[in-house]
Parts: sequence; C-alpha cells; structure tokens
Amino acid sequence: MPTIEEIFSNKSELHQILTNLPEPSFPALRKAFLESVEESVNGIERAAVLFSGGIDSSLIAKAISQRTPCTLFSAGLKSSSASSFSSRAAKLLHLPLESVSVKEHDLPSLLDKAGEVISSADFLQLQIAVPEFIAMKAVKESGFKHVFSGQGADELFFGYDQFRRELEKGASFERLEHLRQQKLLNLWKDNLSRDLAIAKHFSLELKAPFLSPQFIKQALAFPAKENILSGNDVLRKRVLRKLAEQLSLPLEIAQRRKKAIQYDSGLSKELKKLLGT
Repeated sequence: MPTIEEIFSNKSELHQILTNLPEPSFPALRKAFLESVEESVNGIERAAVLFSGGIDSSLIAKAISQRTPCTLFSAGLKSSSASSFSSRAAKLLHLPLESVSVKEHDLPSLLDKAGEVISSADFLQLQIAVPEFIAMKAVKESGFKHVFSGQGADELFFGYDQFRRELEKGASFERLEHLRQQKLLNLWKDNLSRDLAIAKHFSLELKAPFLSPQFIKQALAFPAKENILSGNDVLRKRVLRKLAEQLSLPLEIAQRRKKAIQYDSGLSKELKKLLGT
C-alpha cells in the first residue's frame, strides 16, 4: 500500500483515486475499513492512538485493539472537555489512556517547539500542532514506534461544520460534493504535512487507516445527502456513524458531536493570549 505522503503530496496520484467510484455499499465500506486496519497493524506488536474520545479516533482504536495491544494518548488542559470525555470514552472502550495534562506556563516553549517542527507560524496550524506535539512526545517516551490517527474522516464524511454552513446558506448537495473533493486534494497542505512533520520529529511512523485508497473510494461512493441531512444537521458524518454502530462502537461515542481538537483540548484560548490574536 502506498504511504500517506506518496498519495497526498502528489495530486495526480490522488486524482486517480477520486475517479471511477463504486456504487455505495455498507458491506464494501466495512470490508475496506477492516482491511485497511488489518494492513496498518500488520507486523506491529503494539500501537498508540492519538485519541480525543470522538468517533474517528475511537473507531480506529476499537478496530486496532481487536488485533494488537493498543494505548490511547490525549493532551490538553486538565480542566478541558477533551480530558474528561477522552477518559470517559477510554473506559467505554476498555482501553488504557495516557492523558497528558498541559500547564499554562509550559505553553510558550511548546508553541515555539511545535512551530519550529512544522515550519509555520499560522495560528490555526499551531493550535492543532501543539496538542499533537504534546501527545506524540508522550507516545515516543512510552517506547512506541507507530502512532495511529483518525485523519481523513471529516473530509470523507462531511464532518466539518463548514459543510453544514454551506447548506444553511442555500448551497446544493452538488456544491458539497465539490467541496469534499477540494478538501481531500488540500489534505496534504492543510493537515497531513503538519502531522507527518511532528511524527517524523519523534521518529514515529504515522498511520491513518481512513486514508487507504480503497477505503477512500468506498467512502466517496456515499453522496453528501447520506452524510449530512440539512443545514441544521449538527451531527453530520451519518455514514461513518452507521458504520461505527455496525462495528459495535458504544452509542455514546458514535453519536457524539464533533469538536475541533484546538477547542476540545482547551488550548485555543490560551494560545490566542500568547499570540495576541
């Protein structure tokens, strides 16, 4: 299977994956997901998962844990919602969780280190990079060589609130299909190059089972209207939620609303203060 970097840093390679899509099929989607997970864990004695307690990382964690020992890693301010819900979700999944509590006085140095690693001073990138940097540092210090991520689910299954807002403003479902493709084509620039830079900094191999070519094709077969019902649909990702229920993910997790990591971790407000934004 080609690496994440090989697929997403080369748009011509990605364009080929985005064409000649199959008919939508839940059995085929489930099969592609399980095969992607199986291939990702092949030869790995134990795995670490970047964990928020949301549906994406929880579904990855559950599937991995059925194949190899798995530890969950999360990072955020001690009082954040990420800290409380990741702990609750880990208990529901019966998986060990390493929750790294961040102290406000450590944020300036963490901000500098993360910015240097990802070679960016962009505020949004830094908001996401800081909790990822903290979590992956803990993964490395715990002796893991591989780290798993739920990247790609929001692009494939219309998870971002932007999709809902487009419908709210009167956009067509066809417009959402176009926007989904654009987000996938920009995934390297917007997310993956950052995540891979942090993983490489800690000598970790980043794996993202949602981003195998076959799973991408099966996910894209499902149209926008099956993932997001209207401009009032605060859940979205309906197809992924159905898949999660079929794979026995606890409903409390499968039906949890998405919240971006920078807000869920409680770091956004503190980082804004530091950066004067």
